[in-house]
Amino acid sequence: MKICHIADTHLGAGENHPKRGESGLTLRQEDIINSFIEAVNKIIEEKPDICIHAGDIFHVVRPTNKIIAIAGEQLHRLAEVHKIPTVIISGNHDAPKQPHIGAALNIFDHIDNLYISAGIGLETFTIGDTKLFALPHCLTTEIQKKELTQCVPDANYKHNVLIMHGVAAGMPEFSMADLGEQELPLKLMEQFDYTALGHFHNYCKVAEKSYYAGST
Repeated sequence: MKICHIADTHLGAGENHPKRGESGLTLRQEDIINSFIEAVNKIIEEKPDICIHAGDIFHVVRPTNKIIAIAGEQLHRLAEVHKIPTVIISGNHDAPKQPHIGAALNIFDHIDNLYISAGIGLETFTIGDTKLFALPHCLTTEIQKKELTQCVPDANYKHNVLIMHGVAAGMPEFSMADLGEQELPLKLMEQFDYTALGHFHNYCKVAEKSYYAGST
């Protein structure tokens, strides 16, 4: 099975850059968007069995309409047009800080082959012989601890994959010094066939089968 794992695209970031392009966005915003599109193009070229986005597709909880439209177009290409099953979770930047707000990601619920975990707790998805445990950034550490207890590999599936966003526990070098960072237990990761992590912006191997993809 082939998995493509990306994270931390932070679409919309760079709004304070002094120069603007023809799109009306700043040159930095355009640069970040183009990096995301390049990543999507590469994933389509690779034709993986599953694509995983491990959080922070957006830089803020309430991205602009233009940024939402750009994200939707690319996710539609990836999941629906090219039929690559795509699982995405919310990260600490784009997760709603209050339950009633909802996540911008949920706008894309109508896209076929796109699996979204952006609520208050764990979502599990089945794709072929793989079970994916998609844990979005939680409202509180108490909720997170409760949800982590539900992350138990299922012996009925050939592959069990865990998706989380945060700081690998006991490894301060993976902190981004962001408010609301949450720690992710290493021992939990060891139980899974693969753990796809988001939050740290450089590609890095955390454990034998656990990786940060880094930011696009």
